[in-house]
Amino acid sequence: MKRNIFQIALLAVSLLTLLGAASAQGRIDKWERRELRADRHEVRADMKDIRSDRRDINKDAVERRGDVPRVASGQTGRSIASGAAGRSSRK
Repeated sequence: MKRNIFQIALLAVSLLTLLGAASAQGRIDKWERRELRADRHEVRADMKDIRSDRRDINKDAVERRGDVPRVASGQTGRSIASGAAGRSSRK
């Protein structure tokens, strides 16, 4: 019973939303359309800039990680690798 009421309410809300969206779309004159198109192009260009900046930041982070010596807790790379191998053989 509760499920049926919920489904009917959901259907009514979705229909009202569709009808409201259809009636809200009026005629757009050519100047407004031109402005909207220019805004879309500007947003796309900004998104491309943001993506390229993110790529640059990620590349810099990878380079910084490569510059950090591979020393953890005073151990060298060999002792870390041998410690990991020793732990796996103990199991």
